Amino acid sequence: MHGDIAQNQREVTMKRFREGKFQVLVATDVASRGLDIPEVELVIQLDPPRDTESYIHRSGRTARAGRAGTCLTFYNDRSAGEIDKIEEVAGITLDRVGIPSDEDMIKANTKGILKKLLDVEPEVLPMFEDTAELLINQHHGDASKALQIALAFCSGHYKMANPDESLLTGRHQMVTIKMTTNEEGGHLGAQACYAILYKYWAPRISDDVTVMRPFADGTGAVFDIRSQWVDGFLDNYSHLASGGRTPNFEVARAKSLPDCGADEAKKDREPKPEGEGGFDDQGGDDMGGGGGRPPMSCFNCGETGHKSMDCSEPKKERGGGGDRGPMACFNCGEEGHKSMDCPEPRKGGGGGDRGPMKCFNCQEEGHGARDCPEPKKPLTCYKCQGDGHMARDCPDA
Repeated sequence: MHGDIAQNQREVTMKRFREGKFQVLVATDVASRGLDIPEVELVIQLDPPRDTESYIHRSGRTARAGRAGTCLTFYNDRSAGEIDKIEEVAGITLDRVGIPSDEDMIKANTKGILKKLLDVEPEVLPMFEDTAELLINQHHGDASKALQIALAFCSGHYKMANPDESLLTGRHQMVTIKMTTNEEGGHLGAQACYAILYKYWAPRISDDVTVMRPFADGTGAVFDIRSQWVDGFLDNYSHLASGGRTPNFEVARAKSLPDCGADEAKKDREPKPEGEGGFDDQGGDDMGGGGGRPPMSCFNCGETGHKSMDCSEPKKERGGGGDRGPMACFNCGEEGHKSMDCPEPRKGGGGGDRGPMKCFNCQEEGHGARDCPEPKKPLTCYKCQGDGHMARDCPDA
């Protein structure tokens, strides 16, 4: 129902809705004011309105005449600020819930089927008696299993759609993980969970997690990781838990969302202190932490913040520590340039001339690939032989 529909047609539509001729009314804001139907149990807003007054009028179409009702509003990252504004201006607190899982939808659909089964008249049951007995016999006399299969087929959910789907955003190939404290009366906020991720998991895992939702009771948080990392992520925790030091937190795949607060973004992290790292401060495997080693220092002067190749101090001999002057070219032995920039013909392993360097990109002489004026050739993945990505990003891996 919208404003372009004639007034008499709108009145007919509202009359049929009041009489229960149809269960759902799709409308614009034309129905947000003056619509008084006490039987309305649910209002769904596809987007939060920009002004709080409109939200109040829309949601006020339910819970009328002393009845209970529910208003559900869809929002995303771009419109999350509108939700915060509505709460502040109206002085209310909205419950934030995640995307329903396949299991949630199946259970809800099954409840609807039970209501419809009440409409089955006893006179038609004998026509299904033989089929019912055949179905039970197919499952070795297990009537309960036969009934479950029949209900699954009636609901339309007789195949699992996609087990790897975020409970937070509904994105495919993402899995929601919950991290909780295992200390009685303990507290574990979102920022503490970020710190744990950086301490015990590789940067490619922790950097990929940018938003968390803390539990309302302060005992943990939930976040998403890529589905291909889940097994390694959980194995890494099992390895940690089986070590000598029992962690004060637990991680598991979330099957449902608890009562959560608002999304909490990652704060800028301070440099990791010396000695703070992964398992026993020795670093980790592919999924483990960085080991908490101190910053790399220059081999030449011993100072931190740069490498020896960039050191401004005179180069020291490797053995005695004396001054050995500027770096010399490995190809011609002259000072002032590196072998990759040497103008002399390249020497082979036995000292022979192997000609000037060739560009990997265009195969021409006289320059390297990074200085090539030709368009760069696309990357080729050695796993699938496809262009445009490397093996570590291969979708077929």
